[in-house]
Amino acid sequence: MTAEVSNLEKLHRVQFEILEAFSTFCSAHGLHFCLLAGSALGARRHRAIIPWDDDIDVGMLRADYDRFVELVSHFPDGYYFQDWMQDEYLPAPIAKLRKNGTRMVEMSSKDVGGHKGIFIDIFPLDTVPTSRRELKLFHAQVTFLKRALRHKLSYSTKYLGFPLVLGDIAAKIFAIPLSAQRLKHMLQRVVKRASHSPGNQVIAIAGSYSLQKETLQKRWIRDAKPIAFEGGEFPCPHPIDEYLRHLYGDNFMELPPEQKRKPKHPLKTLEFGQ
Repeated sequence: MTAEVSNLEKLHRVQFEILEAFSTFCSAHGLHFCLLAGSALGARRHRAIIPWDDDIDVGMLRADYDRFVELVSHFPDGYYFQDWMQDEYLPAPIAKLRKNGTRMVEMSSKDVGGHKGIFIDIFPLDTVPTSRRELKLFHAQVTFLKRALRHKLSYSTKYLGFPLVLGDIAAKIFAIPLSAQRLKHMLQRVVKRASHSPGNQVIAIAGSYSLQKETLQKRWIRDAKPIAFEGGEFPCPHPIDEYLRHLYGDNFMELPPEQKRKPKHPLKTLEFGQ
């Protein structure tokens, strides 16, 4: 067993401990959540965290997420809640629940300050506009403002080919005279614009896939069902196969080629504390 594998297994143990604390708190307060993306795939395919994965993702519909933020001051000691609107270092609508006394620094944010404890990601899921024209405008505005915020907060950004790079340059220039908080409020307004509409789709704005893939059927989340995961049971989108097929295609149960079984987030530092 290599030191790298050993560290990944230690990381999984800490992340699962955080997930259990989060799940217990949500159950005590009647809050609903479900595993998302690679964590839901891990539950369906491995009944565990994907062996080479390096994070745990959960999602909450906006009402549950906002209620969680209201209650989080009562969360047990030993953890740090980092919400993007309250924390100056997060560049997109997401929250991280971190364990104090640990350290996990991703290369993409190695030059960014803030709490760096090992974490799970919590994605608020917001209703999106129903008309195709409004949805297209929504995606364009979100993409532009997310890029502007990443530049403002010195996060690394993926290379974009022509002509997308022109939009990225425009976002970088747009961000120069504005504060990060101002940009966050602008993005938050766009994200919440359709929050109270009767739309049947929601989106995880901060997800790592395309906005089209991150746009989900609300019923998948609302009707989440428990699936075995790391020896326990945790809610996952339902029907799980329909959700995973949307995100990963028809062959989601097949393992990727061995050379692609790597963590998604290169790390600069990983420390487990005492």
